[in-house]
Amino acid sequence: MVGTAFVVSSQGHLLTNRHVVGNCQQVRLAGSDKPLKVLPQDEANDLALLQMTGKPKAAAVFRAANDLRQGESIAAYGYPLQGALAAGGNLSPGVVSALAGLGNNTSHIQITAPVQQGNSGGPVLDSKGQVVGVVVQKLDAVKVAKLTGDVPQNVNFAINESTTRAFLDSNQVQYKTGHWWNIGQKDLADIAEDARTYTVVVECWK
Repeated sequence: MVGTAFVVSSQGHLLTNRHVVGNCQQVRLAGSDKPLKVLPQDEANDLALLQMTGKPKAAAVFRAANDLRQGESIAAYGYPLQGALAAGGNLSPGVVSALAGLGNNTSHIQITAPVQQGNSGGPVLDSKGQVVGVVVQKLDAVKVAKLTGDVPQNVNFAINESTTRAFLDSNQVQYKTGHWWNIGQKDLADIAEDARTYTVVVECWK
């Protein structure tokens, strides 16, 4: 399995989904033969921490306030469909379509940003380029179509910021948060350029 992870501290902590790394003999960065250290995992919320060696070039910044709104513009960054799409990462813009997930799961948000296999574990970013979620799953369009006769479009889910930050806090990860005076929005091209510096491909070796 291949997924996405992103740097969340200057100490080299990486955040991803548990389903990406939970059943692996080794987890490696793409192109590396050195295994990453697998740290605590949260099965209930599908989150996992990894530890890279050396000092990272950059780390993600989390939104300071947990005030995400329905309809707000977001973008998902990650490495979907490795070997088929661009190797340099993909930015998928969209909006927050709901503040809860399947079955009214309040630890998730629903987003319209397209995601594919390999996007799991990647950051969801607001218009300032700050993390407001972690991509976790897409709705199974085939299964839903069989049940309802209708094909769903752009129905994807991310673990929300408060759940993500609580996981990091419980593991004493010193992540960065934005400041209230960071009021300017960023161009999508700048958001993608920044995300590329702290987002990586992780490989599950069994």
